[in-house]
Amino acid sequence: MFRDTDPVGIYPYNKVSREMRGVQSVRERGGAMSYVLIHHKVENIDGLRSMFEEDSMRRRASGSKGARLFRDPADSTLAVALLEFEDVERAQRFAESTQLRELIGWAGDHSDVKPEVIEEFVSLDA
Repeated sequence: MFRDTDPVGIYPYNKVSREMRGVQSVRERGGAMSYVLIHHKVENIDGLRSMFEEDSMRRRASGSKGARLFRDPADSTLAVALLEFEDVERAQRFAESTQLRELIGWAGDHSDVKPEVIEEFVSLDA
């Protein structure tokens, strides 16, 4: 009985197209985006925000297509940066760059930050 329904039990799963379910592979969408994910522990989250905003030109020159900065609502010293790149090679170069090490230092993060390169492989509408 359950194998014929979707995970939330709304549609007959086998009869609903991938398109109707909102499933879109990276190939269907036109290519994989790669990201650099950085977990920060900083003394001054507002200083990190200012530095992040001011450094957009250098990120763009390194191949970044966009960037987002997230913060932990329960701990004002924790932040996560997510930087988008067209391909994994550019993301990897940026993750290993001296420029990124400098930025992390300027942000006041003195922990052992290890930027991660990740690649999107499925995109869903919801």
